[in-house]
Amino acid sequence: MGYYTDYVASCKENPNHFAEKIDFHGGSLVNGHSPESCKWYEHETDMIKYSKQYPELTFALKGEGEEAGDVWIKYFKNGKITTHRPFDELYTKMNKNIFCFLDE
Repeated sequence: MGYYTDYVASCKENPNHFAEKIDFHGGSLVNGHSPESCKWYEHETDMIKYSKQYPELTFALKGEGEEAGDVWIKYFKNGKITTHRPFDELYTKMNKNIFCFLDE
């Protein structure tokens, strides 16, 4: 069992950076995509280490899990990570707009 996620990686400064297959501890990327949904639990650790090898580059790793709305983007640069969850922000914004009349 486990939780499966589809991964897509990109590089801001060099769009062709992931043109070759790159193997990580728990997964691999072919042309920037995971060949199939996988359980790459170590993606943060692997990408942090990978980004340290290319400190001048900014990498984005998008994940889409098997549950609806489980979409995130993580940015890596020189061993640092930032996470963005677009649906969480959208959900919060929608709920605020939908229930704004309760504040009146």
